[in-house]
Amino acid sequence: YQGDVLSLNSKGNLVISPDRLTAIIGLHDMTVINLDDVTLIVPHEQSESIKDIVNMLETLNRTEYL
Repeated sequence: YQGDVLSLNSKGNLVISPDRLTAIIGLHDMTVINLDDVTLIVPHEQSESIKDIVNMLETLNRTEYL
């Protein structure tokens, strides 16, 4: 874990939350990235789908989140 994270009954997660408290309960094999203007939550096995979200943001001209 990186940042301010509380974890209960969870394992195998990547949690990044540098500027705010993020609490997870019962999560397994997840990526949680909690930044000032965006939160990403994705199971590890679907992490390749992040590129689809990036493409959606580009299509919607929401490049401030990239």
